[in-house]
Amino acid sequence: MRTIGEFEVVDHGVDGEQYFPGCGVSCTGFEFCATGCGDSPAAAIDDVLESVAQGDFETDGMEKRILADLGLTEFPAGDCCAECEYGDSDDSDEKDAACGACALHYYVSLRWNPAK
Repeated sequence: MRTIGEFEVVDHGVDGEQYFPGCGVSCTGFEFCATGCGDSPAAAIDDVLESVAQGDFETDGMEKRILADLGLTEFPAGDCCAECEYGDSDDSDEKDAACGACALHYYVSLRWNPAK
C-alpha cells in the first residue's frame, strides 16, 4: 500500500446532497482527492478515509494526522440535523423520519500527494 504524504482537509460543512458541488485537485498541486459524507464531521472523516483506503493508500494514523492538522483533540460528533427544520424537535420518531427526507449531510474532502 502507498502512504500519504502532504495533505489538505477541506471541511465543506453541511449541504444538501443535490447541491453539493464536489471537490477536486485542479489548480491545487495535489494528485488525489476523496470526499466523505455522513451525519456528523466524525462520520464524514470515517467515510473519506474508507474511500482513501479503497484507493490502495494506507490510512492507519491518518485520523491523528488530520486532528493535529486541524488543531483538534477529537472530531465533532454533532448531528447535521441541527441544520434542518427538525433539528430541535423533541419527538425523536418525528426527527428520525424527517432526517431520512431532509437530505442534509456533512461533507469533508481530503486532497493528498503520495509520500515520496
